[in-house]
Formats: sequence, C-alpha cells, structure tokens
Amino acid sequence: MTDSNRLKQQERQQRYEDVHFVDSTKPVWNYSLFLQEDIDNFQRGTHYRLYELFGAHEQEVLGRRGYYFAVWAPNATYISVIGNFLGAVGKNDVNPAPVFEMGEAEATFQAIVDPYARADFFLAFSPEGVEIEEGFLTLTSLPLGFLAKVGKMKQQVGKTN
Repeated sequence: MTDSNRLKQQERQQRYEDVHFVDSTKPVWNYSLFLQEDIDNFQRGTHYRLYELFGAHEQEVLGRRGYYFAVWAPNATYISVIGNFLGAVGKNDVNPAPVFEMGEAEATFQAIVDPYARADFFLAFSPEGVEIEEGFLTLTSLPLGFLAKVGKMKQQVGKTN
C-alpha cells in the first residue's frame, strides 16, 4: 500500500468532527461525509459508491444521534425535508419502543426547467426503501391561459388526475 493510499484510508476512518469544527449551536450543522477524493471522482463521473454519501443516513456526531442528509441539486429553487417521527415516553415491558424513531422522511425537489415549465419531485425515504411519491412537469404557458401537469401525481380528495 502506498503512502498516499494509506493516508486516504486513515482520513476515511477519522470522524468529520475530529478534523473540522462543527457548529452545534445552529439547527442545521455544517457536517459532510464527502472527502476531496469523493468530490473529484464525482466531478469526473468515476464515483461508484455515491449511495453511501447522498440521501439520508443515521449518524452520531458529538455524542448526539441524528440524520445526515445530502443531495446534489445545483439548480433547485429550494430543497426541503419533511419527516414522520415517533416518540415514546414511559416504560412498556410488553412492546418496548425506541425513545425516538423516524418512520419516514420526504425530500422535495422543485426546479424551473425553462420559462414555460416547472419540475416537481417528491421522494419518500423509509425503512422499506425509497419511493417516488410524486413526480411531474407543470407546463405553465399553454394557449388560452391553460396549465397542465404531466407525470405521477397523488390523487387529491374529490378530484381525479
């Protein structure tokens, strides 16, 4: 093993918070699983384990458990994560439950495709896996002021897609 590879392996084994300052006073912490090598490989299109870095991953940082979430969306107008969380208080000897459990998290991606269309995608992350809940293109400038949505959409109450 070369010295360069040995250094990379040691860096991968070190925790982010041991090398970088993490401002835990803010609601969102500056925390990353990405190394410079990951960024370089991603830019070259030669990174074959991005699933280990993107998405939601349970982590322990500074002695606190939580979820790390990373996404690549450079032209997104905004990104939001919505969660379905369950908390338990007290003691239940019959069916013990964790104090805090994440049942599902959702990620929303919305972007302007061009002056005449917008894209919306809603992904759900759960213990069963990842699901596209909705994904559609909204055409905003049709003749006579019409608007059209094309794609996978949830049925609204009292309406049919």
